[in-house]
Amino acid sequence: MKITRIIDLTKPITHGMRVYTGDPEVTFQLHVSLKEKGYRVTKIQLGTHTGTHIDAPMHMIDKGESIDKIPLEELVGVAKKIRVNKKVVEERDIPDLKENVNTIFLIETREAGYLTKEAARKIVKLGVKTVIFHEKCYIDEPGNSDYPIHKYLLKSSVHIVSEAINFDEVKDGDLIIVAPLKLVGVDGAPCRVVALREGD
Repeated sequence: MKITRIIDLTKPITHGMRVYTGDPEVTFQLHVSLKEKGYRVTKIQLGTHTGTHIDAPMHMIDKGESIDKIPLEELVGVAKKIRVNKKVVEERDIPDLKENVNTIFLIETREAGYLTKEAARKIVKLGVKTVIFHEKCYIDEPGNSDYPIHKYLLKSSVHIVSEAINFDEVKDGDLIIVAPLKLVGVDGAPCRVVALREGD
């Protein structure tokens, strides 16, 4: 396999960046300086759902599994882009798959977009294990604090990756790798998401 391009789909994590309302603020604080010790160490504070991140089932499901239990083989697959020029992703917008060989959907909508229950059901029926949502997509309808789409996908063992970027640069068929931090016993983790393109 000859990789001709690597595309980073990960949002940078920066001091003071915008976070979901109520989540911990992101802070970078110098812990040890070069002058003091001859090396530098930075203390970082952030929430498990900061920037481009993946939800573990326990994020919203009682007795759901933690992030370290997600099989890595389910986080590597072939890209299939779903880009809709509207807010609502309907069942008809989810493409049929002739063959699902570790397909990973990349879903992009207009600002504050979301999925219908029927669209979510089709994703589950197709056997897709990982869905990556662009930063503009909320997944659930804004204002719905019950988060039914999140809960349905997580209960159905569909991994939710949120706040990704640079979908314009991805082509169907690119290899997608989602690499969450290996945090034990928690509800989610920031992750690095990349697309690899094979070519001559």
